[in-house]
Amino acid sequence: MDIFEIGETVRRKRKEHGSTQHRLAQLSGMSRTRINQIESGQAFDMKLGSIEKDLFKRVAEFSGNRRKANLEALFRLCVTNFAIRNGDAHLKNFALLFEDAESGPFTLSPAYDLVTTAAWIRTDMMALNHQGSKRWPKPQAVLQLGARARLSRQRAREIVAEVGEGVRTVMPDMLAVFEAHGQAVIGRSIATAWNEGLTTSLGVDPAPLSEPGKPSRGGDAEEDWSPPEPSPFASADDPFAT
Repeated sequence: MDIFEIGETVRRKRKEHGSTQHRLAQLSGMSRTRINQIESGQAFDMKLGSIEKDLFKRVAEFSGNRRKANLEALFRLCVTNFAIRNGDAHLKNFALLFEDAESGPFTLSPAYDLVTTAAWIRTDMMALNHQGSKRWPKPQAVLQLGARARLSRQRAREIVAEVGEGVRTVMPDMLAVFEAHGQAVIGRSIATAWNEGLTTSLGVDPAPLSEPGKPSRGGDAEEDWSPPEPSPFASADDPFAT
Protein backbone atom coordinates (compact mmCIF):
# COMPACT_ATOMS: atom_id res chain seq x y z
CA MET A 1 0.00 0.00 0.00
CA ASP A 2 1.52 3.36 -1.06
CA ILE A 3 0.86 6.80 0.46
CA PHE A 4 -1.91 7.55 -2.05
CA GLU A 5 -3.81 4.39 -1.12
CA ILE A 6 -3.26 5.12 2.56
CA GLY A 7 -4.61 8.63 2.10
CA GLU A 8 -7.69 7.42 0.25
CA THR A 9 -8.37 4.83 2.97
CA VAL A 10 -8.06 7.43 5.73
CA ARG A 11 -10.38 9.83 3.91
CA ARG A 12 -12.99 7.13 3.22
CA LYS A 13 -12.99 5.81 6.79
CA ARG A 14 -13.21 9.32 8.22
CA LYS A 15 -16.26 10.09 6.12
CA GLU A 16 -17.86 6.74 6.99
CA HIS A 17 -17.71 7.77 10.66
CA GLY A 18 -19.10 11.22 9.88
CA SER A 19 -15.97 12.91 11.16
CA THR A 20 -14.12 16.00 9.95
CA GLN A 21 -10.42 16.54 9.33
CA HIS A 22 -10.39 18.85 12.35
CA ARG A 23 -11.86 16.16 14.62
CA LEU A 24 -9.49 13.49 13.26
CA ALA A 25 -6.57 15.83 13.90
CA GLN A 26 -7.68 16.23 17.51
CA LEU A 27 -8.01 12.46 18.01
CA SER A 28 -4.69 11.60 16.34
CA GLY A 29 -2.59 14.40 17.82
CA MET A 30 -1.74 15.70 14.33
CA SER A 31 -2.44 19.08 12.77
CA ARG A 32 -5.32 19.51 10.34
CA THR A 33 -2.75 20.42 7.68
CA ARG A 34 -1.02 17.08 8.26
CA ILE A 35 -4.31 15.19 7.99
CA ASN A 36 -5.01 16.96 4.71
CA GLN A 37 -1.53 16.04 3.41
CA ILE A 38 -2.13 12.38 4.28
CA GLU A 39 -5.57 12.23 2.68
CA SER A 40 -4.36 13.91 -0.50
CA GLY A 41 -1.32 11.64 -0.81
CA GLN A 42 1.13 14.50 -0.24
CA ALA A 43 2.74 13.22 2.97
CA PHE A 44 5.88 12.09 1.18
CA ASP A 45 7.90 12.08 4.41
CA MET A 46 5.41 9.83 6.17
CA LYS A 47 6.89 6.80 7.89
CA LEU A 48 4.81 3.66 7.99
CA GLY A 49 5.04 3.29 11.73
CA SER A 50 6.95 2.14 14.75
CA ILE A 51 5.95 -0.36 17.41
CA GLU A 52 6.63 2.06 20.24
CA LYS A 53 4.84 5.19 18.99
CA ASP A 54 2.26 3.99 16.51
CA LEU A 55 1.14 0.93 18.45
CA PHE A 56 1.78 1.24 22.17
CA LYS A 57 1.42 5.01 22.42
CA ARG A 58 -1.80 5.12 20.37
CA VAL A 59 -3.35 2.12 22.14
CA ALA A 60 -2.55 3.72 25.50
CA GLU A 61 -4.13 7.02 24.41
CA PHE A 62 -7.37 5.46 23.18
CA SER A 63 -7.88 2.71 25.75
CA GLY A 64 -9.29 4.66 28.68
CA ASN A 65 -9.99 2.33 31.59
CA ARG A 66 -8.99 -0.62 29.39
CA ARG A 67 -5.41 0.65 29.10
CA LYS A 68 -3.75 -1.94 31.33
CA ALA A 69 -5.48 -4.93 29.72
CA ASN A 70 -5.00 -3.62 26.17
CA LEU A 71 -1.30 -2.89 26.60
CA GLU A 72 -0.63 -6.32 28.08
CA ALA A 73 -2.55 -7.99 25.25
CA LEU A 74 -0.64 -5.89 22.70
CA PHE A 75 2.68 -6.88 24.24
CA ARG A 76 1.69 -10.55 24.11
CA LEU A 77 0.72 -10.20 20.44
CA CYS A 78 4.01 -8.49 19.57
CA VAL A 79 5.98 -11.22 21.36
CA THR A 80 4.02 -13.82 19.38
CA ASN A 81 4.88 -12.04 16.12
CA PHE A 82 8.56 -12.03 17.10
CA ALA A 83 8.41 -15.73 17.95
CA ILE A 84 6.72 -16.92 14.75
CA ARG A 85 8.66 -14.47 12.57
CA ASN A 86 5.60 -12.63 11.27
CA GLY A 87 7.06 -9.92 9.05
CA ASP A 88 3.57 -8.87 7.95
CA ALA A 89 2.59 -7.30 11.29
CA HIS A 90 1.99 -3.81 9.87
CA LEU A 91 -0.38 -1.21 11.32
CA LYS A 92 -3.45 -2.53 9.49
CA ASN A 93 -3.03 -5.85 11.30
CA PHE A 94 -3.71 -4.29 14.69
CA ALA A 95 -7.09 -2.88 15.63
CA LEU A 96 -9.21 -1.57 18.47
CA LEU A 97 -12.86 -2.58 18.77
CA PHE A 98 -15.29 0.02 20.06
CA GLU A 99 -18.98 0.67 20.57
CA ASP A 100 -18.72 4.44 20.11
CA ALA A 101 -15.99 6.13 18.03
CA GLU A 102 -15.52 8.91 20.60
CA SER A 103 -16.40 7.43 23.97
CA GLY A 104 -15.49 3.76 23.51
CA PRO A 105 -14.96 1.51 25.34
CA PHE A 106 -11.95 0.46 23.26
CA THR A 107 -10.67 -3.11 23.36
CA LEU A 108 -7.73 -4.58 21.46
CA SER A 109 -9.13 -6.90 18.80
CA PRO A 110 -8.32 -10.62 18.73
CA ALA A 111 -5.17 -11.44 16.76
CA TYR A 112 -5.65 -11.86 13.01
CA ASP A 113 -3.65 -12.30 9.80
CA LEU A 114 -0.72 -14.07 11.48
CA VAL A 115 1.76 -15.61 9.05
CA THR A 116 5.34 -16.87 9.24
CA THR A 117 6.76 -14.79 6.40
CA ALA A 118 10.31 -15.91 7.20
CA ALA A 119 9.43 -19.41 6.00
CA TRP A 120 9.25 -18.01 2.46
CA ILE A 121 11.58 -15.01 2.73
CA ARG A 122 14.55 -16.11 4.80
CA THR A 123 15.85 -12.57 5.30
CA ASP A 124 12.45 -11.03 6.02
CA MET A 125 12.34 -8.37 8.72
CA MET A 126 9.61 -6.68 10.73
CA ALA A 127 7.03 -4.48 9.02
CA LEU A 128 7.33 -1.85 11.77
CA ASN A 129 10.38 -0.28 13.37
CA HIS A 130 11.39 -1.15 16.90
CA GLN A 131 14.09 0.97 18.52
CA GLY A 132 14.76 2.47 15.10
CA SER A 133 15.30 -0.84 13.30
CA LYS A 134 13.25 -3.45 11.45
CA ARG A 135 15.60 -6.22 12.50
CA TRP A 136 14.12 -8.85 14.78
CA PRO A 137 14.71 -7.80 18.40
CA LYS A 138 17.00 -9.54 20.85
CA PRO A 139 15.61 -10.79 24.21
CA GLN A 140 16.72 -7.64 26.05
CA ALA A 141 14.89 -5.41 23.56
CA VAL A 142 11.76 -7.55 23.91
CA LEU A 143 11.76 -7.04 27.67
CA GLN A 144 12.30 -3.31 27.18
CA LEU A 145 9.17 -3.29 25.03
CA GLY A 146 7.37 -4.64 28.09
CA ALA A 147 8.12 -1.33 29.78
CA ARG A 148 6.23 0.39 26.95
CA ALA A 149 3.29 -1.79 27.93
CA ARG A 150 3.76 -0.56 31.51
CA LEU A 151 4.51 -4.06 32.68
CA SER A 152 6.90 -5.03 35.43
CA ARG A 153 10.01 -6.83 34.26
CA GLN A 154 8.77 -9.98 36.00
CA ARG A 155 5.39 -9.84 34.22
CA ALA A 156 7.08 -9.25 30.86
CA ARG A 157 9.29 -12.31 31.46
CA GLU A 158 6.23 -14.38 32.36
CA ILE A 159 4.47 -13.43 29.11
CA VAL A 160 7.59 -14.20 27.06
CA ALA A 161 7.82 -17.61 28.73
CA GLU A 162 4.10 -18.30 28.16
CA VAL A 163 4.33 -17.41 24.48
CA GLY A 164 7.45 -19.53 24.08
CA GLU A 165 5.77 -22.53 25.71
CA GLY A 166 2.69 -22.04 23.55
CA VAL A 167 4.73 -22.02 20.33
CA ARG A 168 6.66 -25.14 21.38
CA THR A 169 3.43 -26.90 22.34
CA VAL A 170 1.63 -26.24 19.06
CA MET A 171 4.61 -26.95 16.80
CA PRO A 172 4.13 -30.76 16.59
CA ASP A 173 0.49 -30.28 15.59
CA MET A 174 1.48 -27.72 12.96
CA LEU A 175 4.06 -30.11 11.51
CA ALA A 176 1.58 -32.99 11.51
CA VAL A 177 -0.98 -30.95 9.57
CA PHE A 178 1.54 -29.98 6.89
CA GLU A 179 2.79 -33.54 6.63
CA ALA A 180 -0.77 -34.85 6.30
CA HIS A 181 -1.32 -32.50 3.35
CA GLY A 182 1.90 -33.42 1.60
CA GLN A 183 3.68 -30.20 2.55
CA ALA A 184 6.22 -31.47 5.07
CA VAL A 185 8.99 -29.27 3.66
CA ILE A 186 6.93 -26.11 4.17
CA GLY A 187 6.03 -27.23 7.68
CA ARG A 188 9.66 -27.73 8.58
CA SER A 189 10.56 -24.34 7.13
CA ILE A 190 7.95 -22.74 9.37
CA ALA A 191 9.21 -24.72 12.36
CA THR A 192 12.77 -23.61 11.67
CA ALA A 193 11.63 -19.98 11.59
CA TRP A 194 9.71 -20.45 14.86
CA ASN A 195 12.73 -21.94 16.57
CA GLU A 196 14.85 -19.04 15.39
CA GLY A 197 12.31 -16.64 16.90
CA LEU A 198 12.21 -18.57 20.15
CA THR A 199 15.97 -18.57 20.61
CA THR A 200 17.12 -15.24 19.18
CA SER A 201 14.19 -12.98 20.14
CA LEU A 202 12.55 -14.63 23.14
CA GLY A 203 15.69 -16.19 24.57
CA VAL A 204 13.97 -19.51 25.32
CA ASP A 205 14.74 -23.08 24.32
CA PRO A 206 13.70 -24.21 20.81
CA ALA A 207 11.35 -27.10 20.16
CA PRO A 208 13.06 -30.37 19.19
CA LEU A 209 12.53 -31.35 15.56
CA SER A 210 12.56 -34.93 14.31
CA GLU A 211 14.72 -35.81 11.34
CA PRO A 212 13.09 -35.50 7.91
CA GLY A 213 11.06 -38.58 7.07
CA LYS A 214 10.26 -39.42 10.67
CA PRO A 215 7.06 -38.59 12.55
CA SER A 216 7.29 -35.26 14.34
CA ARG A 217 5.34 -36.70 17.25
CA GLY A 218 4.32 -40.12 18.45
CA GLY A 219 2.63 -42.37 15.93
CA ASP A 220 3.44 -44.54 12.96
CA ALA A 221 6.82 -46.05 12.36
CA GLU A 222 9.25 -44.59 9.84
CA GLU A 223 8.36 -47.09 7.12
CA ASP A 224 4.80 -45.71 7.01
CA TRP A 225 6.10 -42.31 5.91
CA SER A 226 6.14 -41.34 2.22
CA PRO A 227 7.70 -38.26 0.58
CA PRO A 228 5.39 -35.23 0.20
CA GLU A 229 3.95 -34.24 -3.14
CA PRO A 230 5.49 -31.16 -4.82
CA SER A 231 4.07 -27.86 -3.58
CA PRO A 232 1.40 -26.55 -6.00
CA PHE A 233 2.88 -23.06 -5.73
CA ALA A 234 6.54 -24.06 -5.96
CA SER A 235 8.72 -23.02 -8.89
CA ALA A 236 12.10 -24.16 -10.11
CA ASP A 237 13.68 -21.30 -8.17
CA ASP A 238 11.62 -21.90 -5.06
CA PRO A 239 13.90 -23.03 -2.18
CA PHE A 240 10.95 -24.92 -0.75
CA ALA A 241 10.16 -26.91 -3.90
CA THR A 242 10.11 -30.63 -3.02
